[in-house]
Amino acid sequence: MSHSKREFTLVVDERELATILAALRFHQDENLRTCRDIPDKVIKDIATNCGSLKPLDSDEVSRLCERINVGDDRCNWCGEEIAEEAIRWKGICFCSDACLDACRAVQ
Repeated sequence: MSHSKREFTLVVDERELATILAALRFHQDENLRTCRDIPDKVIKDIATNCGSLKPLDSDEVSRLCERINVGDDRCNWCGEEIAEEAIRWKGICFCSDACLDACRAVQ
């Protein structure tokens, strides 16, 4: 397995970012929740680059999702810039409880 670390920069729009986060959380829930090994061979091949990498565990996926979310500086509901600490729900950033409640109401 490879121990060298290559870094990548990827530019995505909001929909693509939301899909990436959803896919990571789905993978975490479906493949990493109950066992250390990824049961689906195709997903395991993707996650390990056909066995050349060690796959992320559930905690590492959580940290990755948090790192992806840190870049949010605008409320996903109203678009206002977030001045202080953001409110997060399901990987989505909000500037206030009112915006979070409004989003929850349409879910």
